[in-house]
Amino acid sequence: CVQQTSDGGYIVFGQYSGGGSRDVGPGAWLIKTGANGNTEWDRIFNERNYRAYWGQQTSDGGYVLATSFGGDGWLIKTDAEGVKQWERTLGGADSDEFYSVQQTSDGGYIVVGYTKSYSASDNRDVWLIKMDAEGRTDWHYTFGGEYDDEATCVRQTSDGGYVLCGTTESYGSGGKDAWLIYCNYNPSPVPEDTFVVPPLPASFYLAQSYPNPFNPLTNIHYQLSQKRTVRLQVYNVCGQLLRTLVDGEKPAGVYTVQWDGRDDLGETVASGIYLYRMQAGSFRQTRKMALIR
Repeated sequence: CVQQTSDGGYIVFGQYSGGGSRDVGPGAWLIKTGANGNTEWDRIFNERNYRAYWGQQTSDGGYVLATSFGGDGWLIKTDAEGVKQWERTLGGADSDEFYSVQQTSDGGYIVVGYTKSYSASDNRDVWLIKMDAEGRTDWHYTFGGEYDDEATCVRQTSDGGYVLCGTTESYGSGGKDAWLIYCNYNPSPVPEDTFVVPPLPASFYLAQSYPNPFNPLTNIHYQLSQKRTVRLQVYNVCGQLLRTLVDGEKPAGVYTVQWDGRDDLGETVASGIYLYRMQAGSFRQTRKMALIR
């Protein structure tokens, strides 16, 4: 990735493979050149041993890099000379990567890539993360289906929303198709008919919670085609019951319930993966969700 800088030169983001005359290992590589392409300085961030996928010059004259390490997304902010000011990592127990970053109109950052830790299936989901000016997470969204889906570029739009491009194996015509996604910046639920709730495959259905990952609240949709006694409960990964969200008879219809990351005693639970399970007569379905504090 390369971008022209405010002084007419260029900033290049990539990977240093190690070796040669430099006594450093491989890592993310930031190179500043003049207008004629001659190197003015470069920086190698080799403590994580990875490449810089994307970056840009920021409003303060510094730079921001989107990269990954050890299965987590990694965001690096530097000053105008490429000296690291701060870094942030985000991820879970599985593989997660950042592919693209842009500074937003409020001085923060929008980051996109993929996540397996917080996906609705065991495959990759698009992962959209909004951070503040110091790299603290404001909110997350995931978009995806049964198969691998990921986004490699994100840009803020003139109306304050975001447009993402990438690939999908879940929603295309077969194989890997190009995927363009628009979403509003407001961290309210994404429209149901766009990304979150797929067409109902059966009379009874438990949808993927949204947002996911979440903090502090997530919404859970479920549907009944007939009157039933419904039980909807939250468990930890060890199978211990934490919270009963629904326990009673419901007529046919579509319902939404929220979980605020607390157990039945009102105590907040720790960050991690949680299961929510619905039982309605003979219908049973379990899904997972991720809480990040």
